[in-house]
Amino acid sequence: MASSQFHISRLERIARMEETHFWFAGRRELLTRVFRRHMPEITGDVLDVGCGTGRRVGELLVWWSAVSFTYDACP
Repeated sequence: MASSQFHISRLERIARMEETHFWFAGRRELLTRVFRRHMPEITGDVLDVGCGTGRRVGELLVWWSAVSFTYDACP
């Protein structure tokens, strides 16, 4: 069975790309619009499971108290 595990160097490369790459910029804008439109009055905590680089949790903190969690079951 193939592993879904990301090596740390791959996560570091993705984290650098998240700053400027069009895919991530567009995704951030889309999620911002969704949050503002559909969840403006929701309160409470958010759990970001499978957070990868952890960037999303920083964006979630604008609206909610947020925690990120990633679990790697591979040895």
